[in-house]
Amino acid sequence: MEKKDSYKLAIDVGTSQISARLLTCSNDSFSIFSIPNSLLKYGQEIVSLIRCSFNNAEKLRELTNSLRSTINLLIQKTLDSHNISVEQILRITVVGNTVMHHVLLGYSLDGLASFPYHPTETRSIWTSGSQIGLETISDVQVFCPRIMEAFVGSDAISMIVSSKQNESKTKLLLDIGTNSEIVLKHEDSYLVTSAPSGPAFEGMSIKCGMAAQPGAITAVEIDESYKPNTLVLGRLLPSGICGSGTISLLSEMLRTGIINENGSIQRNLDLPYLHEHNSIFSYTIVEKDDSATGERIYISQPDIRMLQQSKAAIFGAIMTLFDRVDISPGDVNHLYLTGSFGANLDIESATSIGLFPNLVQACHRKVGHGALEGAGILSCLQDPDEEISEICSRTEYVPLDSNPIFDQYYLQGHRFSEF
Repeated sequence: MEKKDSYKLAIDVGTSQISARLLTCSNDSFSIFSIPNSLLKYGQEIVSLIRCSFNNAEKLRELTNSLRSTINLLIQKTLDSHNISVEQILRITVVGNTVMHHVLLGYSLDGLASFPYHPTETRSIWTSGSQIGLETISDVQVFCPRIMEAFVGSDAISMIVSSKQNESKTKLLLDIGTNSEIVLKHEDSYLVTSAPSGPAFEGMSIKCGMAAQPGAITAVEIDESYKPNTLVLGRLLPSGICGSGTISLLSEMLRTGIINENGSIQRNLDLPYLHEHNSIFSYTIVEKDDSATGERIYISQPDIRMLQQSKAAIFGAIMTLFDRVDISPGDVNHLYLTGSFGANLDIESATSIGLFPNLVQACHRKVGHGALEGAGILSCLQDPDEEISEICSRTEYVPLDSNPIFDQYYLQGHRFSEF
C-alpha cells in the first residue's frame, strides 16, 4: 500500500520541450515543470535527429547523453522545488514520440530513416534509472510504455488514456506539434496517424516565430485600417509570435483580404504595414520601436507558405481518418486539443483558415499537457501494460505515406478557407 509521503513522477519528452509532474495517485497534484529539449541544437525536427545519427553510433551516444542529462536536470528541479527526496519516488513513467523513446534508451534510429519505416523496439520497457543513465533516480523503477508504430509513440497512447474520461461516440484527439499525433475514436475503435506538420506551429522555422513564452504574441486583431493589434503573453513588449498567434494572424489577414484563399499576400494593397524586400512581401505585426528586440516583427510570404504546408498536412490527416470510417466532420461529438499549441488555440480562427474542418457539433476540451496527464494516470496503475494493451487491441494505424486519400486532402488543405 502506498505510503502518504511517497510519489510517482510522469515525464513527457517532447521534441521541443520536456515536462514533468509529480503526483500522489490520490487527489494531490503538483505544478508542471518544463525545460527546453537539449536536442533542439541538433535540429528542430525529428528527421534531423534521424539523419545526424544514421549509421553513426558515436553520434547516437551523443544524442542519448544529451537527452539523459536534460531529463536528470528536470527531475532534480522537480524534486527540489517540492523538497522531496528521491527515496520518496516509487515509479517514473516516461512517454514521448518514437524518436525520443529510442534516443533515451539508446536504440538505433536507422530503421526510421527510410520506407518501410520500422522502430528498433516497440515493447514496453521496465527498467531502473541507473540502467538508462538517469543517475538522479538510479534506484527508481522507470516505465517506458510501448510505442504503436514508427512515428506513433507512447505519447499518443498517453493522450488516449487522458481522454478516456469522456467516452463520446465519436471524438477527435489532436496533439499538434513538430510531429502531430491525431486519433479518431469512433464507436469502440481508434484510428491513429501521425502528420508531418513540421515545427512552424511550435513557433519555430518562421522568421519571427518563438515558443509560447512571455513576450510571445498569442493573438492578433486587424482593424478597419489594416492595423494589427496584438495580445502578448505576460503583457510585455513583444519579442516574436508563437503558433497560436500565427493562426490568429492568418485568420485576420484572410478576413481583411490581406491574403487570399491561395495564401498570397495581395500586393496591390497600398498599406504602411506591407513591405517588399528583394521581391518578397511581408506584413508588419509590430514596428521595431515597439518590440522587445528592437527589430520589426512580421510575417513574410515564405512564412505563410511554410504554415500552409503544415496546416495542409494536419487537415489532410484528419480527413483521411474521417474517410476511413465514412463519417463527416459534423459527426464528431468531442474535440480534444492538447499540447502547448493546441491548448492556446482559438478554434474559430483555426477553422476559418482550414487547419481542421468545421466541427460544428463537437464539444471542445483543451488540455495543456495531455500526454503528461495520461502518463500520470499510467504511473498510478498497478499494471499499466494491461490498460495499454486494451487500447492497442482496439487501435488501427493509418499510414499517410503513398496514401492517395491523404494526397487528395493534403492538396485541398492548402486553401485558406473554411471546410
